[in-house]
Amino acid sequence: MNIRDMEIFAQVNTYGSISAAAEHLHLSQPALSRRIGVLEKDLGYELFERIGPKLVLTPAGKVFLKYCISFMADMKEMEHTMRSVSENLQTFTVGMVDVLAETRLSLVFKDFCQMYPSADIHLYTAANDKITEMVLSGQVDLGIKYFQDINVKNLEQIKIGNEQLAIIAAHNSQYIKESHFVQQLANAKWITFPKDNSFGSIIASFQHYNRLLYKRTANRLLEIGSLTTQKRLVEADLGLCVLPLYSVADEVQSQKLQVLQTPMPEINFPIIAQYRVTSPVIEFIEIFLDLTSME
Repeated sequence: MNIRDMEIFAQVNTYGSISAAAEHLHLSQPALSRRIGVLEKDLGYELFERIGPKLVLTPAGKVFLKYCISFMADMKEMEHTMRSVSENLQTFTVGMVDVLAETRLSLVFKDFCQMYPSADIHLYTAANDKITEMVLSGQVDLGIKYFQDINVKNLEQIKIGNEQLAIIAAHNSQYIKESHFVQQLANAKWITFPKDNSFGSIIASFQHYNRLLYKRTANRLLEIGSLTTQKRLVEADLGLCVLPLYSVADEVQSQKLQVLQTPMPEINFPIIAQYRVTSPVIEFIEIFLDLTSME
């Protein structure tokens, strides 16, 4: 067993199938299956079981994944530190929920890059439930996501702000009249994220939003995975949507969109920064977080 076997095992878990993992790793399916078989034989435990079309971890596989992630992260930190020392190179990587990348956090990243023009700085975006995994595995130095993960160790997690959701409409929307306002919201066409999208699942978790959106408009939903596309469609008055206030600030200021004042209670949820306590770039992390100032 070597670190390559661990990486292959982790990718099979991520993709849930041999074929998808093989395509990502540029290996043949028989070769990848053989590597997993040899790994299971060396360990003496089955790591995967098939449930329907997907491969899922066995109890032993879940334990092995935990240690694989920790070991691979330690190896990457070691390589990162040795490379930085030997080449005198400053590197820093940030992983951010895709929706947050379209808020003022993108400006924070820009400001940080301008502060360190000679550093090798990268930004990756991913679904909310993937950010913690990216930090734990060492793929990124700093992760920014929604909600704290309560079942992880070796991660520092701090709240850097709150995200507020609001109902958004075109500036002069046909859907909004002063009389019978709530009824019009229920009858309007809605543009929303797919439920399997990380941000869509977050929105759908709020019961007030569910009652408003799904009780009377189940057949009037247009699911769009892109935040930018949603904003453009709402600007064209093709429907209403629920989005973070940060993400529509420019359009509201330019009077392309409006934030509706509704009887619905204010919806806020925390934005969390995560990083490994042993990170070799802790100074970069602290400076970046100082720049956020989202509270």
